[in-house]
Order: sequence, then structure tokens, then C-alpha cells
Amino acid sequence: MGQFKQNKFPADFFAPYVGKTIRNVRIETGQVFDANNPKENNWLYRGLDALHINTKPQVIAHQLLFKAGEPLDENKVHESARILRTRGYLASAYILPETACADTVDLVVVTRDAWSTEPDTSLSRNGGENKSGIGLSESNLLGYGNELAIGYEKVSDRTTINYDLTSPHIFNSHYYAHVSYADKSDGEDKIFELSKPFYSLQTPYGYGLSTINITEAEILRYGGEKRSTYLHAQERNEIFVGKALSVTPESTTRLLGGYTIENDEYSALITTHSALPQNEYNRYPWLSLRKIENHFGAFKNLQQIQRVEDVLLGSDFYLRLGYGAQALNNAQDVLLVQAYYSDVFASNDNNLLQWKTTFSAKDYIGETERFSL
Repeated sequence: MGQFKQNKFPADFFAPYVGKTIRNVRIETGQVFDANNPKENNWLYRGLDALHINTKPQVIAHQLLFKAGEPLDENKVHESARILRTRGYLASAYILPETACADTVDLVVVTRDAWSTEPDTSLSRNGGENKSGIGLSESNLLGYGNELAIGYEKVSDRTTINYDLTSPHIFNSHYYAHVSYADKSDGEDKIFELSKPFYSLQTPYGYGLSTINITEAEILRYGGEKRSTYLHAQERNEIFVGKALSVTPESTTRLLGGYTIENDEYSALITTHSALPQNEYNRYPWLSLRKIENHFGAFKNLQQIQRVEDVLLGSDFYLRLGYGAQALNNAQDVLLVQAYYSDVFASNDNNLLQWKTTFSAKDYIGETERFSL
């Protein structure tokens, strides 16, 4: 693994200011290219900066977990910086004390924009299929942090036009929204998500809903030749609500519950020359438990060049259990299990050893249909 360096600000950087009243919070948003850097101070970079709409200061302000008039909580400061660094439209984000008096402290939030307008072209061949595409995406639409993407793709006999709109903080709130539509030559995709997620480790509750409808032709091949096709319609609807059972400086434990509807239906086409798969319907309530240790490290040059990345150095455990009875219009009783665990065993300036594992199973009255580890 290549060498990487930890963030120059130590974990206890804000310890001397804890408890002081935050008198003022100043937002300083920087352009994509730094005019003070001789390597970036040229006509090309200055022209690109002129075309780019910088992130609005109010967008940054509404993502902070603290505000003026509150006593400084170093956990909220550190996590606010981590939240900002997850935004793809920001190349960097730091929070620093600017002025400190006996009982007050002024903070400055310094961010630098990333270039957010990206064209996309692709051309490839895999498994006897040609794939090509063209598109355009803007991940910081008008400086409000929303992402809009439009694209065209052709894979074998299927052509697709995609439209996708995502807002990680719709209307400067802590709500998340995602709308996607794909017009395909053999069907269509419709995706809608709206939630108030667990925005931070200190968020007391979360809730949301999602609906996914995908219709397309499935192709069966033998010896590289198309032998049969059939229409596959997938539907997945889910609602959830969750509450933080425990929030401490060391960890956060959450309990979530929800209800999921999953339908897979198969129908014949004029090109269908084989038996259809069996339709599958699952409706089930579920409960999940998640525990996250509040231990993070900020690293540079880990997976992205010259970007600070926040890595969970503690453990992350997730378990979800669902049960669908025949009384819920299932063909038979079904038990669903999902689990996830990750932890970091070693971390220093040059190495990071992380372990992750996932498990999922679906059991129909003793008959295991799906199993993965």
C-alpha cells in the first residue's frame, strides 16, 4: 500500500476550547483552483474557476452540527468536518479556531470546491457484448450541492436514456432525496427515495421510504449465442424508522424497524423458448441493530490522491432479521438474515489493515434459497 499521512490536526486539537461559547462561525469557501499557488495561477485554471459556480456558504452552514451561541463540543466539530469531507463537490474541508478569549471562541470553516461538471464516454466489449455510452453529470448544481446526471447507454440490443437527481440535503435540511428514471428499449427503471437518515453519530432518530421498479428483458445465452429471452419485473418497496438507543463519546447504538415488499415477476415474450423462472413474492417486517465505535482517522493519499479521507478505525456491527409469514400473503414462511462487521487491526503512517465481512441468508421453512459470505 502506498504511503499516506494522517491529518495534521490531532484528535485533541479542540480540547483547550471545549466548553467555551461559540461566538461566531465564519464560512470561507474556496475556488477549485488556488490562485495563490503558482502552478494553478494560469489562464486555463482561472477560466475554469470563472465557469464554476462555487458552493453557497449557507449550504455549508446548514450541514454543521453546531452553531453560534452553543458551548463548543469537540465531537460535533470533528464530525461536522467529516460530514463535509464526504461531499463529492468539496475537495477539502477543515474547521479551525480563529479567535479565542477567556470564555468564547470564534470558528472558521474552510472548504475548497472540487470540479463538479464531468462528461462521460465509454466504449468496451465483454463477454461478446459491446457497450457504449455518453453522458454528463453535475454534482454541485448551481452551488447547492445537488447532483444531476443525464446519460445514454447501449449494451447489446438494449438502449437506455438515464435521468438522475440526488440531493443529500434537500432545501438545506438533513433530508435526503433521490429520483431516478431510465427509459429503456425493453422496459424502464423508476427509483424514488426520501429519508431523514442518521445524519451523524449523535442523531437521535431517522426514518424514510424507498421504492424501486425495474423492468427489462433477461437474455439466456449458450455458447455465446442468444437462446431465449423473457421479461423480468422487479419491485421493492420499503419503509423504516429508527432510534438511537445509546449515544456516548465512545460509540453509538441504534435500533431500526421497517417493512419490506419484494416482488419478482417473469412473463413470456415472443422470443421466449425456455421455462420461466418462478415468480417470487416476499413481504416481511424486520428489525436491525447497529453499533458504531466513534473512532476515526483522517488520512491523505489513501484511495484518492491529495484528498483527506475519514476512515472508521473502530468496529462497525450490523444485524438485520426479517420474518414473513404466510398470513402476509407470502407463498410460505420466510426468514431473512443480514449481517455486517468491520474493524481495523492496525493503523500507522504507512499501513492500514482493515477487515470486513458480510453475511446474508434467506430460508423458506428450512430450505436455504440464498446464502453468501
